[in-house]
Amino acid sequence: CSYGDRCCHSHDLQEYHRQGLRPADIGDTCYLYDRYGKCPYGVICRFGGQHLADGYTNVVDEDKWRRMEAEKRCDNLLAKELQLRLRKRTYDFAASKEVCDRLQRCDSAADTAYQALKSAPRVKPTVGAGGERQSKSVDFAGKTYLAPLTTVGNLPFRRVCKRLGADITCGEMAMASNLLEGQQSEWALLRRHPSEDIFGVQICGANPQVMSRCAQLLHETCSVDFIDVNMGC
Repeated sequence: CSYGDRCCHSHDLQEYHRQGLRPADIGDTCYLYDRYGKCPYGVICRFGGQHLADGYTNVVDEDKWRRMEAEKRCDNLLAKELQLRLRKRTYDFAASKEVCDRLQRCDSAADTAYQALKSAPRVKPTVGAGGERQSKSVDFAGKTYLAPLTTVGNLPFRRVCKRLGADITCGEMAMASNLLEGQQSEWALLRRHPSEDIFGVQICGANPQVMSRCAQLLHETCSVDFIDVNMGC
């Protein structure tokens, strides 16, 4: 505890156990301990009898915990290096800027500029071993699409829906401006479970510049099959 001796709460687990302050378990099997080898809730787990030695010492299955730590459980995690580039605004958005500039020129001479835009060479891909990643077309025909509603779009719920037969899933709405700032809480909405074979993300933004930069960022750094633009909020 960061408050040390000044803290007004007790941190004596032995005394906590001796006084019988811990509520009785509501079950014998802790899913987290069975699945990962470690329960982060420790003494407050309501299934703690399986992993609490002497009633208050949290037991860890080291072999299982090491295996689960090495296992990749979801995609689209925000790397610290990328977060730093976004916060320092050093990420290269030249591709989206080029597209926005050309589209803006189309407004002044719509027909002529549109034809020029169609025939113009594509923006050169950024330097890298992988080159430009090609996007596949997603066929929605005859498939069930789980709507990206905030109340039901979270990852655990999507996993359940995939087991029950949902074909296409989509993450909760994320604000493009927050993604571009590298906000960890916003990037959590982009996470993709391995069971989600067809997965998209929903974003919202105030102007084409923000949305195009966000689309470029997602295309280059995330594993998504499509981007759903929120037009109703």
